[in-house]
Amino acid sequence: MKEEQVIDELMKIGEQNGFQTQWSLDTISPIDALYLKWKVVGKFMTNGINNDIKVELPNKNLTGLELWEYADKLYKLIGDTEHSFIEDFKLKGDTIEVFFGS
Repeated sequence: MKEEQVIDELMKIGEQNGFQTQWSLDTISPIDALYLKWKVVGKFMTNGINNDIKVELPNKNLTGLELWEYADKLYKLIGDTEHSFIEDFKLKGDTIEVFFGS
């Protein structure tokens, strides 16, 4: 799939799920990454900056789409409309940090 097609597909998936964020992770196949279980498991998700603002996670392996869903919830709680691109996830202890960019 060409890069433009991938971007269009990701935008469509985001719209179908009511997300205000955009998936911007560089993966071999970003569409496939949404439907596979990721190896990171956490109890919470933060953005690593506003650590007092977090969403609770089910503490199990999640798909990329589920991670996106929780990141979008976090994004809405934080209220930073400048940085809506999800660029990375990092596990720190029992917390998954999502990195938002612009």
